[in-house]
Amino acid sequence: KRALLLFRDPERLKKILNDKDRPVQILFSGIAHPANQAGKDLITKINEFAKQEGFRGKIAFVEDYNIHIARALVTGVDVWLNTPRRPLEASRTSGQKVTINGGINFSVLDGWWIEGYNGQNGWAIGEDRHFENPEEQDNLDSESLYNILENEIIFDSTNTDVLYKLALAYQGMYRFSKASPILIEASRLNSNNIEILIALAQNYKHWCHQQGLESIIINLDPG
Repeated sequence: KRALLLFRDPERLKKILNDKDRPVQILFSGIAHPANQAGKDLITKINEFAKQEGFRGKIAFVEDYNIHIARALVTGVDVWLNTPRRPLEASRTSGQKVTINGGINFSVLDGWWIEGYNGQNGWAIGEDRHFENPEEQDNLDSESLYNILENEIIFDSTNTDVLYKLALAYQGMYRFSKASPILIEASRLNSNNIEILIALAQNYKHWCHQQGLESIIINLDPG
């Protein structure tokens, strides 16, 4: 799964996470089979990173992963990050569950995401290409990951591109659940109309609160 791809440049990651104007927290979770030493070592490494100066309070590993924790994660996160090594990923159902709960995927173009990604409904890490050298693949994918985090995902309320993707995520969740009236017509969704996007994002947050779910945590004040 290349969970350590995020830590390929620790100093750059610390700078991203500790921006005082755009603070970020990243959660990891999972469980390793008792006989899977490589999996246990990976969890240990993530916890070691989480204890380092610059990562404390910004990186966290949620222990004792189970169906209840999974439910909280897929309904509560802002962005779902997945970094498998192409072309080894299977269906990746976790990302599908995030989508129908109104979340946004940020993932490698493999598994279901290579079919589900359309350029507007989330973000893609790297390119859809084969690498003979895994080191080259990791270098390019990590650079793509950092660039998209810095320039597209970590945002304020004036970033219409992110608000537009949030609006699309809400639209998809509404169509799946039929649980909430939509207040803004799809025909009015224009990525340049920030007032409409902010209103739709606020509607999404209100719906989440009504359902007892964690909502997308962003600054929705256009001022």
